[in-house]
Amino acid sequence: MQAEALALYRRVDDIEPHGFFTTKTAIWPLQREIAGKLPRGTYNYYLTFEDIQDFGERGARAKELWEKLPSFTPHSKTTPLASGTMVKS
Repeated sequence: MQAEALALYRRVDDIEPHGFFTTKTAIWPLQREIAGKLPRGTYNYYLTFEDIQDFGERGARAKELWEKLPSFTPHSKTTPLASGTMVKS
């Protein structure tokens, strides 16, 4: 399933190489899941954060992921958002 998802994200990235942050965010962990550098399902678990409206719960999940997989860098954008410490311009 990761290989199929990666192929689709790469296709979108080929169509619009300078855009779609989510696509770029997806390619990085999916490549690492396939290579065995991240546990399978890491990116899928990360995607579940988007549905969590409660900042406390989202922050706790992001912290848990950070502690478990510090090499998984996409959560570095989630943690400030989840804690409510992100400065809005």
